[in-house]
Amino acid sequence: MDERHSIAIVDDHDRQRMVLTKLLSKDYEVLEFASGDAFLKVSPVVDTILLDIEMPGLSGYETCRELRLLPEYADTPVIFVTGHDTTEERIAAYKAGGDHFLTKPIVAEELHLKVESALAQRAALRDLRSQSSMAQQMAFSAMSGLGDLGVVIEFQRRAAACKDYDSLSKHAIDALVSWGLRGMVQIRGKTGTINMSTDPVVSPLQTSVMETMRGMGRLFEMKSRAVVNYDQISILIQNLPTAEPDKVGRLRDNLTLLGEAADIYIANMDTGRHRLEQIHYLGCNVAELTRMMQAAAQRDTSNRNDMQRLTMEILDGLSNAFKNLGLTPVQEEYVTNLFYDGVDELTHAFEEASTIQRDFTDILLALQALAKYAPPET
Repeated sequence: MDERHSIAIVDDHDRQRMVLTKLLSKDYEVLEFASGDAFLKVSPVVDTILLDIEMPGLSGYETCRELRLLPEYADTPVIFVTGHDTTEERIAAYKAGGDHFLTKPIVAEELHLKVESALAQRAALRDLRSQSSMAQQMAFSAMSGLGDLGVVIEFQRRAAACKDYDSLSKHAIDALVSWGLRGMVQIRGKTGTINMSTDPVVSPLQTSVMETMRGMGRLFEMKSRAVVNYDQISILIQNLPTAEPDKVGRLRDNLTLLGEAADIYIANMDTGRHRLEQIHYLGCNVAELTRMMQAAAQRDTSNRNDMQRLTMEILDGLSNAFKNLGLTPVQEEYVTNLFYDGVDELTHAFEEASTIQRDFTDILLALQALAKYAPPET
């Protein structure tokens, strides 16, 4: 490593600072501060800040809010260190502008992973900003004349062709980037949940806060941060331009339009997928129904042939029997008429069965026609 990253430890406990310094000094340049006031007074240029929450004077939350007002700390990762791990503390840390959360007692491996993750996220964000400006300008040049509302229109055009949650999330993130916003999109469809951020990675703290804030009503704001919630999508914003109230108002309206449109597309996507599954199930059973109907038709034809053969055999038998029984012509006629009446009733029953068979055949043809309208699976 040619240049060592610098880390500021802000904690009022001497022993805690000593432990953290010992764990980190081998790989990083470490600066120690006993309070938030002491840190802000010096305002050193560092790559990451480990910030205790409970301190005399300025708390960790207050210190973080103060440093986030300074341009030099706009993207400096802040890792809150605390002995408590509650949902309320995580939300407070996120509101104050924190990026990660570390619980005491400190585990060395987790500490290094958190610091490396924070540094990697910061580096990736800076690289992304420097490399993507030209690409973003080209991608949204056609929309520049339409203003903020044009972003929503472009999103709707792209979303209409989406087949999965990932692509829809990507288009929503593109919309945020075009407005100059940083944040996160969470889609909660029937087949799963997707989290996507304008940053290279979604931080654990973002995910944790999103899970809590997605139930806080349609629109919830906290200074420069806000969340827009719908049944199947939530949009978390980290950098509302609070110094420009008119612009914030337009962004708020457009974010609501974006969220509502995305929610409709997700619902349509899930409905279409369910329909495809139903048609696929129908198609799988049509072949079996066809086989069964064909077998029934063959049995019907075979039974008719057997009936005709048996009828002729019985008639021959009756003719021979009449000769041996010595029946009178009247008796022969009576017995013969009884036999033909029975044959007529049996024939009528076969005709009724054939009618039912034809009805089933018509139903089967209708099912086959319906199955043909199933669009190809993607």
